[in-house]
Amino acid sequence: MERIILNTDWIFYVMLCCLALIAFSKYFNESKFFDLLTVLSSKKFFVTAYREDTLILNRFNVLLLINQLLVFSLLVYLLGYTVVKAQAATDLLLFAKILVVFGLFIFVKFGLDTFLGYIFKISQFVIEFNLVKLTYRNFLGLLLIPFVFFLYVSMPLSLTDAIIIGSIIITINGYAFIRAFLNFRKFVQPHLFYFILYLCALEIAPYAILIKWFF
Repeated sequence: MERIILNTDWIFYVMLCCLALIAFSKYFNESKFFDLLTVLSSKKFFVTAYREDTLILNRFNVLLLINQLLVFSLLVYLLGYTVVKAQAATDLLLFAKILVVFGLFIFVKFGLDTFLGYIFKISQFVIEFNLVKLTYRNFLGLLLIPFVFFLYVSMPLSLTDAIIIGSIIITINGYAFIRAFLNFRKFVQPHLFYFILYLCALEIAPYAILIKWFF
Protein backbone atom coordinates (compact mmCIF):
# COMPACT_ATOMS: atom_id res chain seq x y z
CA MET A 1 0.00 0.00 0.00
CA GLU A 2 1.29 3.43 -0.94
CA ARG A 3 2.60 5.41 2.03
CA ILE A 4 0.88 8.78 2.42
CA ILE A 5 3.07 11.41 4.04
CA LEU A 6 1.11 14.04 5.94
CA ASN A 7 2.22 17.16 7.74
CA THR A 8 0.97 16.15 11.17
CA ASP A 9 3.73 17.42 13.45
CA TRP A 10 1.14 19.09 15.67
CA ILE A 11 -0.30 15.64 16.50
CA PHE A 12 3.04 14.68 18.00
CA TYR A 13 2.93 17.74 20.28
CA VAL A 14 -0.64 16.96 21.34
CA MET A 15 0.51 13.48 22.37
CA LEU A 16 3.45 14.98 24.27
CA CYS A 17 0.94 17.18 26.10
CA CYS A 18 -1.06 14.06 27.00
CA LEU A 19 2.05 12.36 28.37
CA ALA A 20 2.88 15.49 30.40
CA LEU A 21 -0.63 15.51 31.91
CA ILE A 22 -0.28 11.85 32.86
CA ALA A 23 3.15 12.48 34.37
CA PHE A 24 1.82 15.38 36.46
CA SER A 25 -1.14 13.32 37.70
CA LYS A 26 1.25 10.55 38.74
CA TYR A 27 3.58 13.08 40.38
CA PHE A 28 0.81 14.72 42.45
CA ASN A 29 -0.76 11.44 43.61
CA GLU A 30 1.29 8.38 42.76
CA SER A 31 -0.65 5.86 44.84
CA LYS A 32 -3.97 7.00 43.39
CA PHE A 33 -2.53 6.80 39.87
CA PHE A 34 -1.51 3.16 40.32
CA ASP A 35 -4.90 2.38 41.90
CA LEU A 36 -6.48 3.76 38.72
CA LEU A 37 -4.45 1.34 36.60
CA THR A 38 -6.09 -1.59 38.43
CA VAL A 39 -9.61 -0.14 38.42
CA LEU A 40 -10.98 -2.93 36.20
CA SER A 41 -10.14 -5.56 38.81
CA SER A 42 -10.05 -3.66 42.12
CA LYS A 43 -12.29 -1.24 44.04
CA LYS A 44 -9.33 0.32 45.87
CA PHE A 45 -9.45 3.50 43.77
CA PHE A 46 -13.07 4.16 44.71
CA VAL A 47 -12.51 3.32 48.37
CA THR A 48 -9.82 6.01 48.46
CA ALA A 49 -11.78 8.49 46.33
CA TYR A 50 -14.91 8.37 48.53
CA ARG A 51 -12.83 9.53 51.48
CA GLU A 52 -11.88 12.78 49.75
CA ASP A 53 -13.70 16.04 50.30
CA THR A 54 -13.93 16.72 46.55
CA LEU A 55 -14.95 13.58 44.68
CA ILE A 56 -14.83 14.83 41.09
CA LEU A 57 -13.31 18.28 40.60
CA ASN A 58 -9.93 17.63 42.20
CA ARG A 59 -6.50 18.12 40.64
CA PHE A 60 -5.97 14.44 39.84
CA ASN A 61 -9.29 14.01 38.02
CA VAL A 62 -9.03 17.33 36.18
CA LEU A 63 -5.58 16.52 34.77
CA LEU A 64 -6.75 13.13 33.52
CA LEU A 65 -10.01 14.61 32.23
CA ILE A 66 -8.02 17.03 30.05
CA ASN A 67 -5.93 14.07 28.85
CA GLN A 68 -9.13 12.16 28.15
CA LEU A 69 -10.51 15.03 26.06
CA LEU A 70 -7.29 15.33 24.05
CA VAL A 71 -7.00 11.59 23.45
CA PHE A 72 -10.65 11.09 22.47
CA SER A 73 -10.61 14.15 20.20
CA LEU A 74 -7.42 13.00 18.50
CA LEU A 75 -8.84 9.50 18.12
CA VAL A 76 -12.02 10.83 16.48
CA TYR A 77 -9.90 13.04 14.23
CA LEU A 78 -7.67 10.18 13.06
CA LEU A 79 -10.51 7.65 12.73
CA GLY A 80 -12.44 10.26 10.75
CA TYR A 81 -9.56 10.43 8.31
CA THR A 82 -9.60 6.64 8.04
CA VAL A 83 -13.33 6.54 7.33
CA VAL A 84 -13.74 9.48 4.94
CA LYS A 85 -10.14 9.87 3.68
CA ALA A 86 -10.49 13.61 4.26
CA GLN A 87 -7.77 15.82 2.84
CA ALA A 88 -8.31 18.01 5.91
CA ALA A 89 -6.54 15.41 8.06
CA THR A 90 -3.67 17.84 8.61
CA ASP A 91 -5.95 20.65 9.77
CA LEU A 92 -5.24 21.67 13.35
CA LEU A 93 -8.35 23.85 13.35
CA LEU A 94 -10.54 20.80 12.70
CA PHE A 95 -9.00 19.03 15.69
CA ALA A 96 -9.60 22.13 17.83
CA LYS A 97 -13.27 22.14 16.81
CA ILE A 98 -13.64 18.47 17.76
CA LEU A 99 -11.94 19.18 21.10
CA VAL A 100 -14.26 22.11 21.84
CA VAL A 101 -17.35 20.06 20.95
CA PHE A 102 -16.24 17.20 23.22
CA GLY A 103 -15.41 19.60 26.05
CA LEU A 104 -18.73 21.43 25.83
CA PHE A 105 -20.59 18.13 25.55
CA ILE A 106 -19.03 16.73 28.72
CA PHE A 107 -19.40 19.89 30.81
CA VAL A 108 -22.99 20.60 29.70
CA LYS A 109 -23.93 16.99 30.38
CA PHE A 110 -22.28 17.11 33.80
CA GLY A 111 -24.11 20.34 34.61
CA LEU A 112 -27.43 18.83 33.52
CA ASP A 113 -26.80 15.71 35.60
CA THR A 114 -25.99 17.86 38.62
CA PHE A 115 -29.09 20.02 38.11
CA LEU A 116 -31.41 17.01 37.81
CA GLY A 117 -29.78 15.42 40.85
CA TYR A 118 -30.54 18.56 42.84
CA ILE A 119 -34.13 18.73 41.55
CA PHE A 120 -34.87 15.09 42.38
CA LYS A 121 -32.87 15.22 45.64
CA ILE A 122 -30.41 12.52 44.59
CA SER A 123 -27.33 14.75 44.36
CA GLN A 124 -25.03 12.35 46.21
CA PHE A 125 -26.02 9.46 43.96
CA VAL A 126 -25.43 11.58 40.82
CA ILE A 127 -22.01 12.70 42.05
CA GLU A 128 -20.89 9.17 42.90
CA PHE A 129 -22.32 7.78 39.65
CA ASN A 130 -20.50 10.44 37.64
CA LEU A 131 -17.30 9.66 39.53
CA VAL A 132 -17.54 6.01 38.45
CA LYS A 133 -18.06 7.01 34.80
CA LEU A 134 -15.29 9.62 34.91
CA THR A 135 -12.86 7.15 36.47
CA TYR A 136 -13.37 4.47 33.84
CA ARG A 137 -13.14 7.00 31.02
CA ASN A 138 -9.96 8.46 32.49
CA PHE A 139 -8.61 4.93 32.55
CA LEU A 140 -9.72 4.54 28.94
CA GLY A 141 -7.89 7.78 28.11
CA LEU A 142 -4.68 6.18 29.43
CA LEU A 143 -5.31 2.91 27.64
CA LEU A 144 -5.93 4.51 24.26
CA ILE A 145 -2.69 6.50 24.03
CA PRO A 146 -0.73 3.59 22.43
CA PHE A 147 -3.58 3.10 19.94
CA VAL A 148 -3.56 6.81 19.07
CA PHE A 149 0.20 6.61 18.51
CA PHE A 150 -0.33 3.58 16.29
CA LEU A 151 -2.91 5.53 14.31
CA TYR A 152 -0.53 8.46 13.99
CA VAL A 153 2.34 6.44 12.54
CA SER A 154 0.14 4.16 10.42
CA MET A 155 -2.23 6.55 8.65
CA PRO A 156 -4.29 5.69 6.72
CA LEU A 157 -5.59 2.95 9.04
CA SER A 158 -7.38 -0.18 7.84
CA LEU A 159 -11.08 -0.54 8.59
CA THR A 160 -10.32 -3.65 10.67
CA ASP A 161 -8.00 -1.68 12.96
CA ALA A 162 -10.64 1.03 13.34
CA ILE A 163 -13.25 -1.58 14.30
CA ILE A 164 -10.89 -3.12 16.90
CA ILE A 165 -10.25 0.26 18.54
CA GLY A 166 -13.96 1.11 18.48
CA SER A 167 -14.77 -2.27 20.06
CA ILE A 168 -12.31 -1.62 22.90
CA ILE A 169 -13.94 1.74 23.63
CA ILE A 170 -17.46 0.26 23.60
CA THR A 171 -16.41 -2.71 25.76
CA ILE A 172 -14.82 -0.60 28.50
CA ASN A 173 -17.73 1.87 28.50
CA GLY A 174 -20.15 -1.06 28.78
CA TYR A 175 -18.09 -2.50 31.62
CA ALA A 176 -18.19 0.88 33.36
CA PHE A 177 -21.98 0.95 33.24
CA ILE A 178 -22.23 -2.60 34.58
CA ARG A 179 -19.87 -1.80 37.46
CA ALA A 180 -21.75 1.42 38.16
CA PHE A 181 -25.03 -0.47 38.25
CA LEU A 182 -23.59 -3.10 40.61
CA ASN A 183 -22.13 -0.41 42.88
CA PHE A 184 -25.49 1.36 43.15
CA ARG A 185 -27.89 -1.56 42.71
CA LYS A 186 -29.48 -1.05 46.13
CA PHE A 187 -30.43 2.46 45.09
CA VAL A 188 -31.24 1.62 41.47
CA GLN A 189 -33.38 -1.51 41.86
CA PRO A 190 -36.37 0.25 43.51
CA HIS A 191 -36.19 2.92 40.76
CA LEU A 192 -35.18 0.70 37.83
CA PHE A 193 -37.69 2.25 35.39
CA TYR A 194 -36.39 5.77 36.09
CA PHE A 195 -32.80 4.55 35.86
CA ILE A 196 -33.48 3.09 32.40
CA LEU A 197 -35.06 6.38 31.34
CA TYR A 198 -31.95 8.16 32.64
CA LEU A 199 -29.66 5.90 30.62
CA CYS A 200 -31.68 6.38 27.44
CA ALA A 201 -32.14 10.15 27.82
CA LEU A 202 -28.78 11.24 29.27
CA GLU A 203 -26.35 8.44 28.41
CA ILE A 204 -27.27 6.70 25.17
CA ALA A 205 -29.10 9.43 23.22
CA PRO A 206 -26.46 12.21 23.63
CA TYR A 207 -23.65 9.95 22.45
CA ALA A 208 -25.74 8.68 19.54
CA ILE A 209 -26.37 12.29 18.50
CA LEU A 210 -22.68 13.11 18.88
CA ILE A 211 -21.61 10.14 16.73
CA LYS A 212 -24.18 11.03 14.05
CA TRP A 213 -22.95 14.64 14.09
CA PHE A 214 -19.33 13.59 13.56
CA PHE A 215 -19.91 10.86 10.99
